[in-house]
Amino acid sequence: MDRKRSPGMLTPLLLAGLVLLGSFSWAFLRTAAQSLKTQQLQQEARQWAILGKSLARIREGEPFFTVSGERKLPGISFGPQSPEVFLTLETKGKEKDLLRQERLQLRHASGEPLMQGSRYEISMPGTEEGRSFPETGIWSNGWADHVLYVKETVFSRVRSWPLPDARRMEMPLTGQLCYGKERLRWGGKSILRGRAVLVHGRDLDLEGPFAAEGDFRILVFGKLRVGSGVRLDKAYLYATGGITLEEGAAVQGILACRRDIQIHEKALFQPDPSVLEPFCTRYVF
Repeated sequence: MDRKRSPGMLTPLLLAGLVLLGSFSWAFLRTAAQSLKTQQLQQEARQWAILGKSLARIREGEPFFTVSGERKLPGISFGPQSPEVFLTLETKGKEKDLLRQERLQLRHASGEPLMQGSRYEISMPGTEEGRSFPETGIWSNGWADHVLYVKETVFSRVRSWPLPDARRMEMPLTGQLCYGKERLRWGGKSILRGRAVLVHGRDLDLEGPFAAEGDFRILVFGKLRVGSGVRLDKAYLYATGGITLEEGAAVQGILACRRDIQIHEKALFQPDPSVLEPFCTRYVF
């Protein structure tokens, strides 16, 4: 005779199945919630990046603030559940300094930084404190006159792009500060286009038929040789160890040197005081 089962009684197998189903459901819901949270964070991060880089593009065309200090912009939120964030602009350095920094920071309401970028304003050696540059466009023997002194560490300690090599010269530079100390020689049929400040921590040779088309400020901590066939349209050239313009070289701009400047009688130099103006770089993030 079969045993009768009590009404409402669950078998151990069915109970185990319900427990397992509940565990799977909980894990699925938890995974879905985590995925939704991740998507929300990714969306917020994209919105923050767009906000920060949009302000950076606007600031790149604006002059630096005269007075150093930090300025905080009003906070902003991208949704009812999104945390409030705010932007700060910090200016470092005095007007007479050769290198000034503007730092843009995006922060949580708590003050925690989310992202930051910097741009730089670079004054040309010889223009500090309202000094007047010679009308000839040539200033040599700065070492003897106790002028034109620049510390290389001023540029080596800030964020910058690498100096352009032959491959990168195919793309125009758009307002960068480039720094390097590697062995470098620009020459051949390379053409440097755009605008940038190029700082090199050792001797630099420019060999023809190399050309630079645009606004370039080349600061060399060593000797700078401009060889035959080199053409620089608009350039500020500074060197600590001497500048030489060889026969057939053509430079339009300014020459400034801590030592001697030698210009061959068959080299062409034309002064252009416009390159004495401060140079403002793009933002580096």
